[in-house]
Amino acid sequence: MKIILLIILVISISLKASYIIEDEFKEKVYIRTYGNSSHEPIILVHGMGNEASSLYEDVIDNLKDDYFVLTFDLPGFGKSTKSNQLYSMNRYVKFIHNVKNKYIHKKYHLLGHSMGGAISLKYASTYQNEIKSLIIVDAAGILTKQSFAQAIIKNNINNILGDNAKKYRLDVAISKIPSFLEELIPIDMGKIIKNSKAREYIFKSNPSVISALSLVDQDYSSVIKKITLNTRIIWGKDDSIATIKTAYALNKLITHSKLNIIDDSKHIPFIDNYDEFMKILKDHLKYPYYKIQPKPIYSKRKSIIWENVNNRTISGDINYLELNNCQNITIKNARIKEFQIFQSRVKLINSEFKPSYISYFVNSIIEMISSSINNKYPIEVYNSDMEFVAVDFKSRTYIFKNLNPLLSTKIQISLSNKNGNSLHAEYHLRKNSSKLYK
Repeated sequence: MKIILLIILVISISLKASYIIEDEFKEKVYIRTYGNSSHEPIILVHGMGNEASSLYEDVIDNLKDDYFVLTFDLPGFGKSTKSNQLYSMNRYVKFIHNVKNKYIHKKYHLLGHSMGGAISLKYASTYQNEIKSLIIVDAAGILTKQSFAQAIIKNNINNILGDNAKKYRLDVAISKIPSFLEELIPIDMGKIIKNSKAREYIFKSNPSVISALSLVDQDYSSVIKKITLNTRIIWGKDDSIATIKTAYALNKLITHSKLNIIDDSKHIPFIDNYDEFMKILKDHLKYPYYKIQPKPIYSKRKSIIWENVNNRTISGDINYLELNNCQNITIKNARIKEFQIFQSRVKLINSEFKPSYISYFVNSIIEMISSSINNKYPIEVYNSDMEFVAVDFKSRTYIFKNLNPLLSTKIQISLSNKNGNSLHAEYHLRKNSSKLYK
């Protein structure tokens, strides 16, 4: 009996777990602290799911000897009270600040994963003077709500059908679903979740649903611009929920940031590849200061004309690029003057485009990330699916012109701007028109 009591005493000393009634939600919240409170503090914010903060067990075990670790189950998750509350990003920010004030009274590191990453970005934009550094891990819901919905739907379809999803071109069909649903049910979910009766009867007071709707309703384009903290961005290479394009975007938009992409990892890199994750995290905590990255030095200017070429990467200074029926082409760290892309699937990352003549996207799937376009004439588009993330458009004219005389074209644009004006929504090009509208 004495041995059992001794074990319980030892556990209680290393782990201080308790329930508190917090001022924002005014309900029981499960709080845990580890380590010596005189050590440098780190706050861990979890993502969606009832595992809540328990997902961090191995991370905590690695940190608790050298840091004072504060974590909790967000209201509505894990061991905290679940009720018919508005589980919004703004309220979670207030909640974390209330808890922080109770346990921490000096600068701290803030780490957030998935939805917790999104909350941490929102929190950092409000309270960054209190924070020593920011660690963002596979943050979800940062792009437009249509883009996030496509990723979730595509992930579920791929999990069921595997390679058949691409074989039967379901990936293209999937991209249409969120827009179709919005047209079918043109309802502002952000307003609905604020109504307690609606939350009860429509969403069955489900915290996961309510918080997810609140997350996708949040516009992060202005939030991220405010962050000047030293930020480490850690991402699973094969994350299909919060895809890697978000990581590149955050790295571009947060001036003092560093990006680490972890191989053999999906949405939870601290479980999928624990050793690599902890190596990166410990390195950041030891020296969390990052300089502005210089622009890449481009190789000699050249022209590239490819037909029926697949699974290749292009970089460097390119005078003219033409792709015809090329699949899975990645253009990275490139500077391109003129381009013509036909019947191809292309991803463009960290690149500059300055066409002085008319360029084309025809029957293609285009994904452009953390790049810039400075065009003299509209890019002419025909029957193409396009997404732009963290792209700076500099244009004296319209960005695009839809050549299709029968159908309008939908374009996903997240965390981007045209001549300094924010672009963060699903936009449309009317048939045979250059007018971009929401």
